[in-house]
Amino acid sequence: KGISGAVSDGRKVEPVTHTGPVIADLYEKAVNLYKGDFLSGQQDSTWSASLRENIKDEFILLCYKAGEFYESIKEWDKGIECYKTVSGIDNLREDSYRRMMSCNIKAGLNGEALAVYNRCNNMLHLAHSAGPSREMEALRHRVMENGNF
Repeated sequence: KGISGAVSDGRKVEPVTHTGPVIADLYEKAVNLYKGDFLSGQQDSTWSASLRENIKDEFILLCYKAGEFYESIKEWDKGIECYKTVSGIDNLREDSYRRMMSCNIKAGLNGEALAVYNRCNNMLHLAHSAGPSREMEALRHRVMENGNF
C-alpha cells in the first residue's frame, strides 16, 4: 500500500471509530514505510513538492494521534517515541519537543525532560535566533522546581 495508503487509512479510521489501538497499529506500519521525503533526490516540480509536503504532514499528524493515544494509556515511552519521530522529520516543530517533555515529566524522567528542552532551545536559536515558547519555559520551570534530575 505504501506510506500514503497507511497514512490515509489512519485519517479515515480515527474519526469514525475513535479507537486508539487502530491508530497505534497504523502508526507502526507507517513508521516502517516512511523513508523520508517523497522523491527527495529529484528535481522539484509543483506536483511532487506538493505531494511530498502532504505526505509528510499526514504522517506527522498520524504520529501525533498515536502519541496522544499512548499518553492516554500512560505509555510514556511510546508517546515519546512518536514525538521523537516528528522531531526527526521536522526539528523545528516545538510542539513535538513540548509533548516529549511532558511525557518525560509524567514518567519521572526530569533529566531527560531538560535534555529535550535544551535540544529544542538549541534548534530554535540556530534556526530563528529565538527561544522556546512560554509553554516550554513553564515546563522547564516545573522540572527545575521538582528537581530529581
